[in-house]
Amino acid sequence: MPLEIHPDDLRFRFCRSGGPGGQNVNKVNTAVRLVYRYAASRFLTDAQKVLLAAVATTTRDGESVIVVEAETHRTQGMNRTLALRKLQEIVDRALEPPPPGRVVVTGLPASAKAVRSRKKKRRGAVKSSRRNPFEEEWE
Repeated sequence: MPLEIHPDDLRFRFCRSGGPGGQNVNKVNTAVRLVYRYAASRFLTDAQKVLLAAVATTTRDGESVIVVEAETHRTQGMNRTLALRKLQEIVDRALEPPPPGRVVVTGLPASAKAVRSRKKKRRGAVKSSRRNPFEEEWE
């Protein structure tokens, strides 16, 4: 279940984009810079804040934030939606539980060793039964 990001923790800044848009680029602030102030959030647990700290940056005033920028689209609304989607992906990836640890096999159980020993004895008996009983051994 993905974490729902509360709007009170978000700050949007808009500036001119270098992307497509012709003369519109020079006149309209379409690029979005989204700042997620997770450290000051009242909606996250301390454990979630610790996990988010791995992907966070620190501002000049020492606040831990996650910054996402989007300037791909020509409109501010689409860039804003893209920035929110990117932020959600970053947060979901950071809060994803780690994969289970690898189980290291330290040795074979006694029952497996016994089965292997029985098979080896049986195979040895088959091979010895194929020998010519009259063949002399060279010493």
